[in-house]
Amino acid sequence: MENEEKKEVTVGGIFHIIRKRIWLVLGATILITVAAVLLIEFIINPMSTTYSMDFRYVFPLQESKSYPDGTPFFYQEIVTPAALKDAAATKDEFAGIDIDGMSRRGGIEVEAETITVQETEVYTGRYTLKVDASYFENKEQAEGFLRAVAEGPVREMQRMADGMSYTTVESTFQNAPFEDRLLLLSELKERLLGKYDEWISCYSENYNVKTAGEDGAEIVRPLKDYRDDVVVLYGESVQRELRNELESGGYYFGDLEAYKAQLKKEYERNETEKTAIGNPLNGRWTELNTRNLQIDEWINASETPGREPTLTEASVAAYADRLSAEFEKLQEQAEVLADVTAAIYQNGAFARFYTEDAVSGGGIGLAMGGVCSLVIAFLAACCIAYALEMRAKKNAPQEETASGGGDPSDGLEDSSEESPENFEESENVSDIENPEDGNEEE
Repeated sequence: MENEEKKEVTVGGIFHIIRKRIWLVLGATILITVAAVLLIEFIINPMSTTYSMDFRYVFPLQESKSYPDGTPFFYQEIVTPAALKDAAATKDEFAGIDIDGMSRRGGIEVEAETITVQETEVYTGRYTLKVDASYFENKEQAEGFLRAVAEGPVREMQRMADGMSYTTVESTFQNAPFEDRLLLLSELKERLLGKYDEWISCYSENYNVKTAGEDGAEIVRPLKDYRDDVVVLYGESVQRELRNELESGGYYFGDLEAYKAQLKKEYERNETEKTAIGNPLNGRWTELNTRNLQIDEWINASETPGREPTLTEASVAAYADRLSAEFEKLQEQAEVLADVTAAIYQNGAFARFYTEDAVSGGGIGLAMGGVCSLVIAFLAACCIAYALEMRAKKNAPQEETASGGGDPSDGLEDSSEESPENFEESENVSDIENPEDGNEEE
């Protein structure tokens, strides 16, 4: 029988194998490390790295958190598909960004910072935009896009402010009865003053605003001066005068002749009722008489010679022109207020970033990844070398057996070189094992 010798694996044996196949170990280590670093740089990191930027908004009427037209501001709207497309349209370098894919796969998100105040979550006004790096060519492009996205509400506010109007539709004013025109003038003035008061409370009455004059020249004036330009228009004395003239003149907007005929009939009915009452001391008689005196002054219903009626086409047109003149003055100031509002939003609305550069997150650092890859690659290469050596040793006896046990002359040389002692010992062993052979010889 053949005795199989079992060999234990030792640390020294392993190092011996590594030294024996050192070039294989080094080559495999370098190859695996380079492959791992390339995998991290071009596949793993682009898929897992993110860029983020923290910012807050600064815009007029900060506490209201609304757009110029009063529309509420919601920070979630920053990353809607429409908002992302608007941001991509700000620069040509963003044209190749997959906006649809980014929006569909949630490649960008916005978070709002909150704090707890008396067990209530309160927004601090600080927001964080985070985007996957895989959608961009480099960090600079991602950073520019994040800024463009964050500034989306600012651009919308500025566009909206440029289109703001505080005027009253002229056709509405010109087609309204005279009483309503007086009311519209009062409301227009109150609206302009109210808006200036709002801006002054937000900044100060001495806050300078730059607007363009009629000749295109730049005008810089404090808010209080713009407000004073409105105060002097359509003052209380003018309002009282126009209201009294309307009541005394009986001015009417519409079919003037039909209105006169209506007043004439009313005058005749009142006279008939006065005659029926007969007593001038009667209260109803006094009321009817007062009304007829007014109608007579308007249209000379009594046909008194030499009396000039107040209700004529010329007098109505003149009164309408006076109202239109006041209206045009206020309309001009409404346009100035629109320019002031646009200038305030242009200079006072912006996104303030906490850092100049985007912050990278996720992914694997190349230095750390390279070191880890090197260690793992070296261990893997050692395992490969050891496995190859063990396989070679295992296959060696099989190859020797398959070749017929080696060179036949080796066995002859070995037997011929036996010492006399070994030969003598073999003869003794043979005698012991075969006693019958010795008996036959005897």
